[in-house]
Amino acid sequence: MKKFIYLLAVVFLNCGLRAQTSWTNFYSGPVQGDDTVTALAADASDNVYAAGQSAGASNSLDYATVKFSPSGTMLWSARYAGAPGFKAKPTAIGVDSSANVFVTGYAQHNGSGSDFVTIKYSTAGAPLWTNIYNGPGNGTDEAYALAVDSGNNVYVAGTVTNTGGVSNLGLIKYSNSGSVLWTVLFNRFGTNGSSGLALQLDPGGNAIVSGYTMDNSFNDYILTVKFSSAGTPIWTNLCYNPFAYNDVPAAFLAVDINSNVIVSGYSYSVATMDDFVTLKYSGAGAPVWTNRYDDATHANDYPAGVAVDRAGNAYVTGPVTIKYSSAGTPVWTNKYDVSDGVANAIAVDSHNNVVVTGYSYDDDGFADFLTLEYSGTGSMVVSNRYSQASNDDDEYVYALALDNRDDAIVGGLGSIFTFSPPLSDFVVIDYAAAATAPYFSLLTAPGSGFGFSNKLFGFSLSGPAGSNAVVQYSTNLTTWVPLKTNNLGLGVTNFSDPQSATNRRRFYRALLTP
Repeated sequence: MKKFIYLLAVVFLNCGLRAQTSWTNFYSGPVQGDDTVTALAADASDNVYAAGQSAGASNSLDYATVKFSPSGTMLWSARYAGAPGFKAKPTAIGVDSSANVFVTGYAQHNGSGSDFVTIKYSTAGAPLWTNIYNGPGNGTDEAYALAVDSGNNVYVAGTVTNTGGVSNLGLIKYSNSGSVLWTVLFNRFGTNGSSGLALQLDPGGNAIVSGYTMDNSFNDYILTVKFSSAGTPIWTNLCYNPFAYNDVPAAFLAVDINSNVIVSGYSYSVATMDDFVTLKYSGAGAPVWTNRYDDATHANDYPAGVAVDRAGNAYVTGPVTIKYSSAGTPVWTNKYDVSDGVANAIAVDSHNNVVVTGYSYDDDGFADFLTLEYSGTGSMVVSNRYSQASNDDDEYVYALALDNRDDAIVGGLGSIFTFSPPLSDFVVIDYAAAATAPYFSLLTAPGSGFGFSNKLFGFSLSGPAGSNAVVQYSTNLTTWVPLKTNNLGLGVTNFSDPQSATNRRRFYRALLTP
């Protein structure tokens, strides 16, 4: 009689912790001066795109866009200049499904103040189209945010001056070929101005824009507007605190998989100075919860970014990093022990690890890149600093993106003060997601090790404390059935599958859950 043969597919999972630098690269413009990364993106193949402001000819500041391979090789660079001697600044970048690249921001042109400038580059770096938008007031028109929808249409949001000289929230939708599909100017009160600072698309293809508006009594409000894909306003929400002077957004917005909207800004009061204010709205625009954060010293607390995970938990960073549950309950608050540290961006990876990046000053008084990672339970698991070889330099981080590998890409500038004037370059670093202990560890033969009967098959499951995993089985590697949900604690959890003794083959896998 033949014995049953048990075949086990063991899937090793990791929690994406960034323990090492994968690559670091630089870009220097054609003349000595300031080159600063302001936005980052990654495509489906893990190529990295950095956009920023770069010194150009005739004392101008230009757009610069650079593409790096997944291993960090610079593949191409492209530039756009406004009027000679004037300023152009890219503020946002996005990639479509064919790895074409879109960059937006604003540039000064003779006779028209500043204008939206949105450019599409091919995957090889060739400019395919450039759209310049000069608002009806021929004044200050600045784009701050960009999003690409599932049809590869491009949305750009910012501030537009109308014919009366009043700022409006401006939203433009372009087709993938660069045609203007519609333009919307929105002013909540009509007289004292509105502005769009952040943009996200929800799963239904609607555009949510957050910014600020001012009423006729010069009270500031956090403004959030949801537009349909046709440009029609669906709902508008205002945040105003009657006990505070101002409620002003810091241009941070996130949308979860259920179309709920998270907005982060700050609010000032005499008693507590400026505080974080974080708001959640349902997809229908109903206020769900509001949370404020005030440091114990009542110092100014400015948010620097907001993110949301797959379970709808919200994360806000600034002087501290806070996790709120989907119901708005504060789960944990972490402050990195650097009094002069500045956070500038936050992201959550596919394993619910939280990446925060910015800069802090070293013992010599110069700024270094600082990138932190917290687990979903709030434990700091990685702290990475970056400094160039010379002590006479500063490094400032302004942008963060995650690729499909969960690598964290950070970008900013490195300034070397031994040059006069100081020379600064784009600095882009890829921190690799490094494997940690496997959730499955193999194994014992039936009847040994775990004290089970000789007809039971036992294995162990391990991982970071507080993690949740669902163990599934399959007999054909196609259909997977839940076997056990486990809340991982410290150490190892053992269990068995009684049915393994009655099947010729049985495959297992463990999946992380939020």
